[in-house]
Amino acid sequence: MKLSLIILFLFISCSHNRTSFESYPTKSEVSVIEKDGSIKNLGQTPLVIDNDKLFHNEMVHIVFSHKEYEDKNFVLARPEGNMRMNVSAKLKKEYKEDTNFMAQIDKVSSEVAKIQNNINIKNYENAKLMAKRLITTYPELSVAYDLLANIHFLQNNKKRALYYYRKADELSPNNFKRKKIMRKISGEF
Repeated sequence: MKLSLIILFLFISCSHNRTSFESYPTKSEVSVIEKDGSIKNLGQTPLVIDNDKLFHNEMVHIVFSHKEYEDKNFVLARPEGNMRMNVSAKLKKEYKEDTNFMAQIDKVSSEVAKIQNNINIKNYENAKLMAKRLITTYPELSVAYDLLANIHFLQNNKKRALYYYRKADELSPNNFKRKKIMRKISGEF
């Protein structure tokens, strides 16, 4: 009995002099940046380290890192006595601009503006060709079908306009202005 109490006492006293690291996402790398700038990897979260192994000075610079997440930095002061420290970090997803996606957005925006310009100057045939080319390149893009429907509507070809409005509605059914136009055109037949 006496031996088990001594072992329990040693276990309890040793467990308090530790620092635990948790993170979201789990399995984040925990590193120390030493005074000379070198980086020492401590392991992955969840992680528990004895304070004597962690603190070589009064302060320690800790970095949590994980692929595709922004690093999180902490500066910890050495705890006094047998204190247990818990360090928890929630890493943010790293924003990486997809230049290919942004180039596609720019291209689509430019083409839509050109089509709108052709509609405004009543160059409907050129606008139709451009809209069809946009549909061929981006068949999942409802705005191209809307533009083609608008052109047919302006040319008083309401059956064809309704056909393209319906195609656009299949791709993005939450456009209430389009639904109103579709109801109006449908009522004329």
